[in-house]
Amino acid sequence: MSTNTRTNSKKLATAIAKASSLVANIEHVLAPQTVLLTDQQRQRISKPSSTFELVAKPFAAALQSQTSLCEFVGVDPEAIAEDVVNLEELHKLQVLVDALRQRLLDTELVWRGEMDVDVRAVYDVAKGRAKTDAAMAQLIGPLVEHYSMPRRGKLEEPKDE
Repeated sequence: MSTNTRTNSKKLATAIAKASSLVANIEHVLAPQTVLLTDQQRQRISKPSSTFELVAKPFAAALQSQTSLCEFVGVDPEAIAEDVVNLEELHKLQVLVDALRQRLLDTELVWRGEMDVDVRAVYDVAKGRAKTDAAMAQLIGPLVEHYSMPRRGKLEEPKDE
């Protein structure tokens, strides 16, 4: 029934505790150099397109020789250049964090899916027994409502054309 991706819970708890400590250290290291906004502040921040940095980087470099224009507008070209470099550095870490996040999401998906398949298999048999066994009916009681709800089915594998 299960795809058998068993993981020792004690070893996992130890790894999670160690990883949590590392993440707390990362947070401590990055906090003075990064920003954490409120939801309201996030709504007010300009959100350029995903391709903006491609055009902004050469523009920022060109602004270094346009000091009078920048002074007229009240913009510091060094600040723009700094943002370009800082974003490039930030993206290096984001790639790693995104990969870690995907690993966590995939692990959760697999474990929840395995648990659902195995619990469903036991439930399907126990459901028949529960008709004549009150203790079995009580055992599966919380699952009855859960499994009576419409289920999201498995996605079909893409077909080769």
